[in-house]
Amino acid sequence: MHTKEGGSEPRKKFIPEFEGLRGLLAAWVVFGHILLFCGFTYQDGWFGILFSPILGVYAFMMLSGFVITAALDQRPTTWLTFMSRRFWRLFPVYVFCMTLAIVAFNVSVNISSSSTLATFGQTNMSRLTDVDQHFGLYLVADATLLQCLLPRYLFPYAGESFLPPTWSLTIEWLFYMVAPLLLLLIKRSRPLATFVTGSFILGVYSLGPWMTEYINQSFHVENVFHFLTGIGSYFIWKHMPERKGCLVSTVLFWTAVVGGMVLLNLPYKIWLATMAIVLYDRVHQRQLFFIERPRHLLTSKLVQFLGRISYVTYLLHWIVIEVILFWVIQFAPQLTDRFVLAFLCTAIGFPLTYAFSYVVHRCVENPMMQLPKRWAERHQSKQQLVISA
Repeated sequence: MHTKEGGSEPRKKFIPEFEGLRGLLAAWVVFGHILLFCGFTYQDGWFGILFSPILGVYAFMMLSGFVITAALDQRPTTWLTFMSRRFWRLFPVYVFCMTLAIVAFNVSVNISSSSTLATFGQTNMSRLTDVDQHFGLYLVADATLLQCLLPRYLFPYAGESFLPPTWSLTIEWLFYMVAPLLLLLIKRSRPLATFVTGSFILGVYSLGPWMTEYINQSFHVENVFHFLTGIGSYFIWKHMPERKGCLVSTVLFWTAVVGGMVLLNLPYKIWLATMAIVLYDRVHQRQLFFIERPRHLLTSKLVQFLGRISYVTYLLHWIVIEVILFWVIQFAPQLTDRFVLAFLCTAIGFPLTYAFSYVVHRCVENPMMQLPKRWAERHQSKQQLVISA
């Protein structure tokens, strides 16, 4: 779908490469958590990259910064309307998966106390014990998606509580609260927005040691940079075609992309590579083999499908892995080889996760996302009937 703005060239509302990126990142998180459950520990090198799903989550945050800024910029709305849309986008699936996690709480305890998960079980049991001790408090905090605001020194597992992947979701929810205000500030005065943002980052850095000790770990300054990277990337994507005839702007942009991919850590490499794929033909109006190959992967039907159900996959996969391990422990308690466990969980877990994710997407996520639109249409129809009467 395309739109035109002020006589400029058509600009896509939907970027399929980002949808594909979302699907691949979700698959990375699933596989990383399978390795975590099965007893693998972080190692340097390529295996360490596979094992570290948190790196994929960081790239998710950059993507959120881009997508939310695009939505607010292309469809200006009130803060309340925006938060209402975000609520119906996030909460129905979130509540559904949280309910499943609470129902499966004893399953988590069972597998964590088993010798099969000797490496990960003890860590997971510490989380479950903390949740059991503060069950009511965590339940209330999770119901508002503000669990990350609980002090870390009193509630060390507040960000993970019933369903560990939700630690990033609570940060995204906070970002949604401030994103409309930040965009408004950027539109009215970019120097002022730069000053406010810089002051905020400086404050976070200054309070860094205190935050690490007392506030939930989700408040690391790196997460602020991830969202800001996405916001800045949107404005580059929006204005880059206007400067495609400017050699200086083009050289500076591609120098920044290549330099960032060389110097920055993996989440930024992934994001910059995707931005390069998205922006190349918008700037140069031609195709290159090494650009088109990854583009075809990101826009393929399978990867696009994975992207559409990625949010459900992100929340649901932890429960599926636990249930699979529960049955493995019941039928083969002597099976402790981590490679065999990882193979079984991968072979069974991926198909089950995506099958259930698709069902939840069709039956919960998609209908709930359409509710605000249906209500608006009904309200408009009633107004038209009143006017015609």
